[in-house]
Amino acid sequence: MVASADNLNQDVLEYICNFCTDADLFELALVSQSFMAAAYPQLYRTISFQERQAKHYPRLLSPFSVLLKHQKIALHVRTLDLRAIPLIHGSLNPQFMRDLVSALKLCKNLSSFRCIISGNDALVPILPSLMDKQRLQSLRIHSGGFSTQQAVFATRITQLQSLALDAPSWQMLNALDDWSSDLGSTLTSLTIFNSSEANSDSLRPVLAHLPLLRAFHVVGCSKIDYPQALELAKDVPELESLSFTAYRKEEASTSLPYTLPRLRQLSVELRIHPGAQGGQAILTDVFRRFDKVLAPGLLGIKIKCTDTSTSLSTSFIKSLLDVHANTLETLCIIFAQLKIDSIKLICKRCTGLRRLEIPFDTADLVPLGCAAAHSKSLSVISNTADAHMKRGSQASLNRSQAQRIMEIAPALKTIISEPRIYTVSQTLPHAQSQS
Repeated sequence: MVASADNLNQDVLEYICNFCTDADLFELALVSQSFMAAAYPQLYRTISFQERQAKHYPRLLSPFSVLLKHQKIALHVRTLDLRAIPLIHGSLNPQFMRDLVSALKLCKNLSSFRCIISGNDALVPILPSLMDKQRLQSLRIHSGGFSTQQAVFATRITQLQSLALDAPSWQMLNALDDWSSDLGSTLTSLTIFNSSEANSDSLRPVLAHLPLLRAFHVVGCSKIDYPQALELAKDVPELESLSFTAYRKEEASTSLPYTLPRLRQLSVELRIHPGAQGGQAILTDVFRRFDKVLAPGLLGIKIKCTDTSTSLSTSFIKSLLDVHANTLETLCIIFAQLKIDSIKLICKRCTGLRRLEIPFDTADLVPLGCAAAHSKSLSVISNTADAHMKRGSQASLNRSQAQRIMEIAPALKTIISEPRIYTVSQTLPHAQSQS
């Protein structure tokens, strides 16, 4: 019998497709019927519709019209991420909306839905199609303009494990109290993002209904500064992941009379006016509260500063490491200036550090490599300057530069400098580029 890829068991082909890029999957789907059948579950597992696709609609066929023409494919869809909707004369394109709603009804196995488009016109027609999705576990929606009736209607979506509300209206927050009661046996993650209405009084009864909650993120909520966020976290004793925003330094900085023994991931966003002073003082006060009593086992810390002129001194980094160096596995710093001495200190003291995400300049690669060489555990470095700044604002890392860093710091296996990822392996000792 002549050996042929078509003779492979279908399960084997589908397993191989799990490791293919989208571009490779498209090529495989054109090989034969058996390859197409193996590639489709991965090709259509996640459907994302972005702004660039909306601009070219209807010249560019939407994935929803494809699902309507090939309805069996819809059974493979697990995640739908809607970032944009085409407009016609300033209004939502009616044909696109009809295709979207009809296709969504066919996605019986949908487990994650995300729509952060502002305005009710986009989301309200979609909500009824989500009601019968028994496998829907994750939901993120923009509910800024929801009326009381629309908010109550949204609460009919149950069995969620993860819920994120962007800019929720006060009507949505009021309905969230009853909704959380219905989700008490399933919800493990709650996110409130950019809300001018949310406060401690509105969220405290919600948290009381969620005994299984493990992740609580309250970011960009102007009425909830970090002291209020920590008070709310007190009501979630099993908390493993916490995110909040710090706006201003509070006078009281004493240790809190409770602990979060299961807390493993902490994310702090510092929001201050551009050019304002005192950003590091605020962060110092925040992390003074997260001592070894409050959070004895932090594995990951993320610090994001909205003002790019914010500088984190070596003394601040030292005070942070004095408490958490022995447990940290990941450290991420975005939009903050960091000295090379601070990077060296991080690599020296965090003996279990595996991933470091920091902003660095391609002109200072040798000092960066020398700093990374102090760590025997660090395997991934990611340049947050590339990931969060406009493309073209600085020179991106090239292959020879990545190889140079890996030669200096042999423990490194991956360097991420968007839009590229450089990796090294035992069989390929030189940096390999992946787009």
